Amino acid sequence: MTLQEGAARFAEQSGVEMLLTLARTPDEKLEWKAEPTARSVMDFVKECAVHCDEWAQILEDFAWPEQFKTRVGAITNREEAVHEMQGSVGRLAAAIRAVPDDKTDQAVKAPWQEAPIGFWMTYAAGHNQYHIGQMNFIQTLYGDMGMDY
Repeated sequence: MTLQEGAARFAEQSGVEMLLTLARTPDEKLEWKAEPTARSVMDFVKECAVHCDEWAQILEDFAWPEQFKTRVGAITNREEAVHEMQGSVGRLAAAIRAVPDDKTDQAVKAPWQEAPIGFWMTYAAGHNQYHIGQMNFIQTLYGDMGMDY
C-alpha cells in the first residue's frame, strides 16, 4: 500500500467514525454544552468538515494558502453536517490520493510548523480523531455510556 492510499483510508475512516458518533447523538443533544463557553457535538463536526476541506486545498496546491477557499457552507442541522462532512472527507481523500510520489518530501510551512507533504497527508484525519474523542466525552457528560457503533 502506498503512503497516499494509507493516508486516504485514514481520512475516510475518520469521517466514518465522526458520522457514527454524530448518529449516536440525539437531536436534542446536538448543541448541548456542559458549560456556556464549552463546545457542542455540532461545533466539532462543523469544524472538522471545514478543516478537511482546507487540508484538501493545501494538498492540491502544495502550499499554505494566503486565504482558504473552503466550499463548506453554513451547517445548521444534522443532514447538512452529514452532507458537508462526507463531501469534505471525499475531497480530502481524493487530494491525498492525487499527491505524486515526488511531492511527498516537499515542505509546506504552516503557521506553527514546517513539515513535508507526506506528514500533512494525515494531519486532518488526526484532527478528526481528536475531536471524535471530545464528542464521545460530551456524550458521557449527558449520561450516554454506550459503546454501540
